[in-house]
Amino acid sequence: MIIATLFHGAVNTLGFVNAGATPAVKGWGNAVSYGLVAVLIGALARNRRLARSRRESIVQPSERLSRWTLRLDAVFVAVAGVAAMIVETVGHFLGVGPMAGRAGSPYTIGSFEAHGLAIIIAFLLLRASALPDRWLWHVVGLSTHLLLGSSNLLFWPSFVQTGQVMTGVVTTALHIIFTVAHAACTRPATRLGP
Repeated sequence: MIIATLFHGAVNTLGFVNAGATPAVKGWGNAVSYGLVAVLIGALARNRRLARSRRESIVQPSERLSRWTLRLDAVFVAVAGVAAMIVETVGHFLGVGPMAGRAGSPYTIGSFEAHGLAIIIAFLLLRASALPDRWLWHVVGLSTHLLLGSSNLLFWPSFVQTGQVMTGVVTTALHIIFTVAHAACTRPATRLGP
């Protein structure tokens, strides 16, 4: 549910950012996004089921790596989400800053909602870092960064048009780093003991 909500919000945002897209293109964008999420979750669930059937379990590479990946990810996503919401609010209502071009625009709501959802995801990832079984939350983190990082690349001209290329470079690089870190935390390992 969380992943579907995040993807739905992001896909709607991307549809607003790409205002020139036809309804058919936006519809296919939704279909492809949901399809990718379904394939990703299905593959990870299958991997987990196979590992358990072979007397293995999904064990994070180390407790520290798993917990710190979730914690640092939560901080990054929360800080980026709050900063983006502030920039969008100031741009929309006051017509200043990098988003001044969206002053009074009805399209601001999409990105504002998506960044708000990112903050909610950040809170959940932080809470999950204290759980004994964090595998699902690494899948959530992986899915989140896969979506956000690929969206940044797909809609790179948005960073150019708003003069935020450096912001795009930094956030996209961090999305890639967290995608790899979460992927490492979902890999199966042999169970020790009986």
